[in-house]
Amino acid sequence: MRIHSIRPGSAALVWLMILAVIVFGLQLATQFADFDPELTQTISMGLFATLGFLALVDLVLSWPQPKLEVDRAVKGNLSLDQWVDVTIRVQHQLRKASPIRLYDWVPPQCEYEQLPLTMDIQPGQQSVIQYRIKPVIRGPIAFERIAIQMTSWLKLWEIQRHQPLVSSAKVFPNFKAIEGFQLLATD
Repeated sequence: MRIHSIRPGSAALVWLMILAVIVFGLQLATQFADFDPELTQTISMGLFATLGFLALVDLVLSWPQPKLEVDRAVKGNLSLDQWVDVTIRVQHQLRKASPIRLYDWVPPQCEYEQLPLTMDIQPGQQSVIQYRIKPVIRGPIAFERIAIQMTSWLKLWEIQRHQPLVSSAKVFPNFKAIEGFQLLATD
C-alpha cells in the first residue's frame, strides 16, 4: 500500500481557526488597549510554531504503513442491469479503534451505490462492509484497486493509501428477464 495523498484533517482546520481568532484578538488588544506589540507577535508566532510542530510530529508518527489486509468479494458471473452486492473485508493489526473510509475503483461499465464506505475498525476484529453495483454493459469487468483513507493519531492529517486489488467478473444478459418475456410471449 502506498501513500497517494495527504491533506489537513478537520481537527487541523479547527485549530487553525481557533489560533486565527486568538491572534486577531491579540491584534485588537494591541490596537485598542495598551498591549505590547512585540509580545503579541511573540505569542502569535509561538502558538503557530507549536501547532506546526504538533502537525509534523503527528505526520511522522502516522507515516508508517498500517498493517491492513483488504479483500474484495464479487460474484464471477453477473446479470446485466441487476444490482449485486460487493463485499469488502478488512483485517488489521491496529491497536486502537480507527475510523476508515474506503474508495473502491468500480469499473466504468457499472453503476454503484453506497460509496465511499465508512467504517470503524475495532482492534483484533475483521470488519466487513458491502456496497452495490449494477453492470450496465455486457462483457468482462475488472476492479483494479482500492483506496483507504485514515486519519492520523492526533487527527491533524487525512492520509489516503492506494492498494492494488484485482477482481474480475463477466456480465451476461439477464436470463431471468428473458425467460419472463418468453413466458409472456406464449400466453
